[in-house]
Amino acid sequence: KSPRVLKYHPDSAATNFKAKEIKIEFNKFIQLSDLQKQLFISPPMHTMPDVQTKGKILVIELKDSLRKNTTYVLNFGKSIRDYTEGNIAENFQYIFSTGSYIDTLKLSGVVKNAFDMKAESDVLVMIYDVFDDSVPYKKVPSYFARTNADGSYTISNIRAGTYKVFALKDINANYLYDSPEESIAFSDSLITIKKNTKLDLTLFKEEPKKQKLLKA
Repeated sequence: KSPRVLKYHPDSAATNFKAKEIKIEFNKFIQLSDLQKQLFISPPMHTMPDVQTKGKILVIELKDSLRKNTTYVLNFGKSIRDYTEGNIAENFQYIFSTGSYIDTLKLSGVVKNAFDMKAESDVLVMIYDVFDDSVPYKKVPSYFARTNADGSYTISNIRAGTYKVFALKDINANYLYDSPEESIAFSDSLITIKKNTKLDLTLFKEEPKKQKLLKA
């Protein structure tokens, strides 16, 4: 059986969160596997937390200053396993809010490739609260999730508001559209999220800029 949580400190879904350290006690001895690839934090933190196991306890030390009135989701993917049998605590999440309540809205949908309309896995779907078309080049997103094998995604714990949405095949894992190898998709219009919302996206690769002769 997968490891299960006995105790959180601070509690999961805590509000007015100010802690620098989170301790989560499991019912079994645990180990971490492939944490760098598996741990997703939305909204992203500039400095990743220090995560360690001490017997049955997962210790998360936050290194970054947190945004005000923001709900954070730490999703551990398949990284937490029991020590003896290797059973995975699949998609284990720890959620907290630096404000007075937990945001609960969701954006979900499917990402397909424009070339053959096949589902695209492992694509970042990113939500921004600034509306400039250049934001994927310059700024990490307010919220994000990765698509599954069937191209589906769900971004949870979003605050109600109006957003710009992009999807990115992020080759160099920096949440920015900054490589000619990367593909991108975007919503033509702004998305207002007041309730759980569905949005499908189509991914395309921009043509490299053609060289032309200016002067001989």
